[in-house]
Amino acid sequence: MSEENLSKAEAALYDRQLRLWGVDAQKKLRKARILLIGISSLVGAEIAKNITLAGVGSLCVTDPNVASSSTTFLIKNTSVGQNVAKISSERLSELNPNVNVTYRIIDVSSLINEISLEQEKFKSEYDLVCVTAGATFQQSYALNELCRKNGILFCLADTFGFFGYSFSDFGEEYVYSKETKIEGGSQRTSFVKQAEKFCSFQESWNKTAKSPVHYLSKLVDQHCYTQGHIATDLSTINPENINNNIEPLLKMCTGVVAPVCAIVGGILGQEIIKAASRKDKPLNNCFFYDGKLSSGTVECL
Repeated sequence: MSEENLSKAEAALYDRQLRLWGVDAQKKLRKARILLIGISSLVGAEIAKNITLAGVGSLCVTDPNVASSSTTFLIKNTSVGQNVAKISSERLSELNPNVNVTYRIIDVSSLINEISLEQEKFKSEYDLVCVTAGATFQQSYALNELCRKNGILFCLADTFGFFGYSFSDFGEEYVYSKETKIEGGSQRTSFVKQAEKFCSFQESWNKTAKSPVHYLSKLVDQHCYTQGHIATDLSTINPENINNNIEPLLKMCTGVVAPVCAIVGGILGQEIIKAASRKDKPLNNCFFYDGKLSSGTVECL
């Protein structure tokens, strides 16, 4: 297959992934315009790193917070006290100079208001929005609805202690290419167009999942979020107000566990790459990771 639209430098840089998903997928990926909300979270940093190394076209990261020495691996000790989005964008640019990485210092509420007033501009600037920190469920619902209204793909991820989850909404009719073997014993393959239907975040989260992580995520949102960060120990919640099966897990819901962030960030990063390249079947629509069991499950809500 021709690499006429990829420079020699790009072909060399992306050599291994070109062998995995092909030149056409890489070309589509190179055109992708991503908005990532909440780069101060470790799972957000993992996602940003993964899609930057994969070679998306542009990535805008937003966050109003100031960096501390323990914020994420994108923050150097010499950068403590500076804005997280600014410093993270600089480090991401170093990882892959081919990606146009920008930043904005803005909180979620202000961003939602801005998008609501300038939807045509929003639609012209981004193909996919990913929320990873700083947003309550109500704010995520609003962002998701704005994305659905303007035909923009949406996803989010969060972790709390030993647990985490990701969610994807790629629209009412998401079309992708799936590789299938040609009948007759040949090793040849062809790509067939297929479609998936996704539900909104609010519609999905009002349902009940099998994974306890789903219920835990609601407790985190209801009881513990202050400006997007867990501020209260979940173990202080009155046991009478929760599911008995969940109570033993509450003490495992605080803190940031790097391997959990890497797993959830890796899963959603791969889903963003699939969505941007329109290749391979996406996970529809939830991934739950249970660190107590060291296992992840996919559910369609």
